[in-house]
Amino acid sequence: DMGISNRGVSEVVSVTTSWYLTSITDPISGETVNFSYNNYNVNYETLSAQAHYFNPGFSDEVINKQNSTHNLLKPSGITFSSGRVEFSNTFSRCDLPGDYALSEVKVFNESNKLIKDFDLGYNYFYALGHSNSTVCGNPANSIYARLMLSSVSEYSTDGNHNNPKTHTMEYHPYTPSRLSMAQDHWGYYNGQDGNARLYPSYLYLTPAPGGTINLSGANRNVSSANALVGSISKITYPTKGYTTFELEGNTSS
Repeated sequence: DMGISNRGVSEVVSVTTSWYLTSITDPISGETVNFSYNNYNVNYETLSAQAHYFNPGFSDEVINKQNSTHNLLKPSGITFSSGRVEFSNTFSRCDLPGDYALSEVKVFNESNKLIKDFDLGYNYFYALGHSNSTVCGNPANSIYARLMLSSVSEYSTDGNHNNPKTHTMEYHPYTPSRLSMAQDHWGYYNGQDGNARLYPSYLYLTPAPGGTINLSGANRNVSSANALVGSISKITYPTKGYTTFELEGNTSS
């Protein structure tokens, strides 16, 4: 359900946005893979649009925000003839109160023996001026944090969790608020934290001959350096080797 507020009028719209897979069957062998899920709900606010209305002049500015309640399914398991996979979602998210991130994946064979065990570690990107102490436990500040995957660890299946094989991830630091207007034309962060609106500057031609109105707006220019924030920069492997990533934006003319 999405609650949309537009020019002081609120409307609730219920829509189906996706489908989920319940099973896959091989038509020749008859083997079937089944998928199971857990239900959960999450509510959060997003910035959807901003508009200026000409009535008769540019004097009425409206920012549209959506309060969305999502009725979702999160995978809990996969079963097949030779075993099963179990997913545990126990990491409580500060950036999305009410949601839980995937924390562990276990693989069992047909004899119910554990053959693979993975743990996922997380951290957060915080907007400037915020940290764990200002965001976690304060749902109103959840827009100032974003979840990031920091590690994936494979443990031995004998119950010994002392020496995992761990992959660690590093990222370009800092991400703005989820409702930030510091966006370029493609929606990437551009460092223009002073933007008070989303639409760029616009020169409006009035019906009067030679008449114009300059509508001031946001700086939506691309910043290649700022567009990188939140993107992955390095993966370090259990062997201590690593891969670094060099990313760049597309070009257009």
